Amino acid sequence: MVTSAIPLTPEQLKDRLIKDGLRGIEQDPRMIRSPHKLEGSREGFELCRTLNTPEDFQRIIAKRGQERMELIKKKQRGKATLEDCWKHRFATVQIELVWECMKIAWDVPGTKSARAGVRVGQLLGYTDDSQ
Repeated sequence: MVTSAIPLTPEQLKDRLIKDGLRGIEQDPRMIRSPHKLEGSREGFELCRTLNTPEDFQRIIAKRGQERMELIKKKQRGKATLEDCWKHRFATVQIELVWECMKIAWDVPGTKSARAGVRVGQLLGYTDDSQ
């Protein structure tokens, strides 16, 4: 039997994803050893606080894709470092992670991530009592 215990609004879910994400990266030894990745991840989660609609997320993810290509070109010309590229990528990954979960909360049409579905289910308190 599947049960749910915790109703959350989309905004509450987003806040929880951000708080849990920030806590997770602060405790991850791999992040602590890579300050640029840690900083990028923080930036990504913090940027999510300003994204309030599906269109906001889609717009920023598209923009970051363009920025990534520009950053790679800068790196090739010696005007950006590998750390700059990783920082940008890790920020984008966190935005994409929150977006995948928010697509479920907002019931955005299209493909949903199974990982995001499990995470949202956990946050909403869904349990599978059949095991």
